[in-house]
Amino acid sequence: MLYTKKIKMWYRESDGRLQPVEPSPAASGSVWRWGGGVALCVSRATRAHAGAWLCKAYNAYGDATAQARLRVDDALTVAVAPAVLVADTGSTVRFNCTASDPAARLSWLHDGAAAASGAGGELLIRGVARHHRGVYQCFARRPHDSAQAAAELRLGDSAPELHYTFIEQALRGGGSVSLRCAASGSPAPRFSWLLDNQPLDQFRTQHRYFINEEASVTGDVVSTLNISAVGAADGGRYTCRAHNRLGHAHHSARLNVYGPPSIRALGAVRVVAGTNATVYCPYAGYPIRSIEVHSIGSIL
Repeated sequence: MLYTKKIKMWYRESDGRLQPVEPSPAASGSVWRWGGGVALCVSRATRAHAGAWLCKAYNAYGDATAQARLRVDDALTVAVAPAVLVADTGSTVRFNCTASDPAARLSWLHDGAAAASGAGGELLIRGVARHHRGVYQCFARRPHDSAQAAAELRLGDSAPELHYTFIEQALRGGGSVSLRCAASGSPAPRFSWLLDNQPLDQFRTQHRYFINEEASVTGDVVSTLNISAVGAADGGRYTCRAHNRLGHAHHSARLNVYGPPSIRALGAVRVVAGTNATVYCPYAGYPIRSIEVHSIGSIL
């Protein structure tokens, strides 16, 4: 039996010429041969290793060649600037996204949902409002991998804005009722409650009112007016007013309680000459067949 020894050699293309790859133990470098040349191993590949690699096998009958081309891509990285942006309500802001591979496809998410205003590496937001705040992610994708980076948009100081309000309702006496309002703003707004345009504090001694104010998970301030053992005299036009140093927002609706009619004292109403004035009759009771208005003097 004739024994024919096979010899395996590795070459690398460099400047258009084939250069033999010298064998080296795995511990001594990033390229070594394994199994007597059966495999060529590359650890911690860099762009310097990219290119054509050839394996040649020889024996007494001749030789054979196989070629492989190694492509080395750098890890894809993404950056978004600025990382944190504080914007005033109504302003225009811009985020910029850059990827280490210019050919990567870019897309934007806002709190996990697609951001409609994102176009390529630029995200432009006009008329910043409360719903624009949150985390913006830029995703870079290419066929074999992807990467992402994030930035945050925060709202600067803003006047209160109401997001939840109570509705007009009619109910029987004896039970309890809750009226609720929620508002956002910066600084965080505080609430005050009025009954027929008069501060509710002046009625709290003879009425069963309890006001609770707390922050919600969304960052809104929620104020709840609870009235126990409701009677006909508790009816009227209730107002929640959210305010901070930049302004205020308010909402009003009637609470109607079945029972006989009554009218509270009407406080002074002051207006600027030449402007419109609206004066509400501070009545309670329900249903009311009619309300008559009589002028008894000038508005102070």
